Amino acid sequence: MGEDGTVLTGNARAGFRSLGEFFPGDYIWSVRSFQGRTYLGTLHGLYVLEGSRVRLLTSGKLDGKTQVISLDSVSDNALWIASNRHAFRYDGNAFTFYEHGDNVAY
Repeated sequence: MGEDGTVLTGNARAGFRSLGEFFPGDYIWSVRSFQGRTYLGTLHGLYVLEGSRVRLLTSGKLDGKTQVISLDSVSDNALWIASNRHAFRYDGNAFTFYEHGDNVAY
């Protein structure tokens, strides 16, 4: 995953195939598997890979303008989303918003 938002599926043994360029002229900054699904962090939102398509996930201040810098999870209990302004926690059903004090107006 990376340049032009190109998404590859597969492994080293069986080989890889491209699902396509989902974000031409842009990059996928972070990728994380969570609860059996693949999430993509981009500079224009959080996406989930559904088959051979991507779908933007939104909730309050998490939208198509949110710069998702990093995704992390240590279990299937929570996906942590770090943006350029705030943080979010996703449990697979709902998002919890964590406002950064320096960015209250954003």
